[in-house]
Amino acid sequence: MNDYLICNDEVVKIGDFSRSHWFDVQNPRSPRFDPTVPAKIYISQRVVRYWHREIVLWIESKRK
Repeated sequence: MNDYLICNDEVVKIGDFSRSHWFDVQNPRSPRFDPTVPAKIYISQRVVRYWHREIVLWIESKRK
């Protein structure tokens, strides 16, 4: 599987969940916080990406 960087919108599409849920699972103050979410990769101060492979594996692990 080729690995490439994806943005938040692509993560939401792949995971089939809402943007608010995605940001909730990343927020340590949220009751839905999930410490197993793949790490953010900062392209610049405001641009964040994720490795596609890590996101797919994380989503698969949650759906089992």
